[in-house]
Amino acid sequence: MREKNQCFFIRGNKEDYWINRRKDINCDWKNGNHSVGAMICCYENLTAKDIDFFETLPICESIQFDGAAPILLCHGTPVNNRGKLLPDDEKTREVVKECAERYIVCGHTHTQQIILNDEKTVLNAGAVGVPLHSKMKTQYMILNSDGQEWEYRFISLDYDVERVIKEIHESGLWDIAPYWCRITEHLLYTGEISHGTVLNEAMRLNGYKDNWYNIEEKYWDEALRIFEKKNGNESE
Repeated sequence: MREKNQCFFIRGNKEDYWINRRKDINCDWKNGNHSVGAMICCYENLTAKDIDFFETLPICESIQFDGAAPILLCHGTPVNNRGKLLPDDEKTREVVKECAERYIVCGHTHTQQIILNDEKTVLNAGAVGVPLHSKMKTQYMILNSDGQEWEYRFISLDYDVERVIKEIHESGLWDIAPYWCRITEHLLYTGEISHGTVLNEAMRLNGYKDNWYNIEEKYWDEALRIFEKKNGNESE
């Protein structure tokens, strides 16, 4: 895409995991269980060229078109691609205060929303794959400029969830990362309950004794049952 068009790519937290895995074959999550099955599966299907490309990507980039106000792009925050820019959050205000740009576009939380819209305009573009709070929809954002300022438009489109879930099963990923995939399926159907929310509950049930990438299956299972019961969808 970048060879044929003017495109901008930002490095996210997953790319960092894969880059660090290549740098350190004994990285923390290398031998993790089902908690990191999806990450391991993806890493094993990446090529050296893929990871070389990831390493070229910045965690934030300021872009400008035809004299319009510059836009700062980031995955998490401009200084930490695992960080979060959140509404009504003092840390968010502190972070964006240090940015020269008035317009900031982020992702990471998979929640499409206006985060700030006063001195700075901070927008989360949403997630094409597994958006939160968007039942069976795919989301993205379009920015239009009058030559100086920017106007945003949030887009939600119908999403063939059944096809995606079928592909997850056929790919074998369900067997490699069953709990992660169960959360993904629920999220695709309902738009609610993120992977991080269930992981945090599994870690709480574990008493925070183990790192996130080594949480035993029984804690994942119990955490999922708790959330499935709350949503009236308890597993048999």
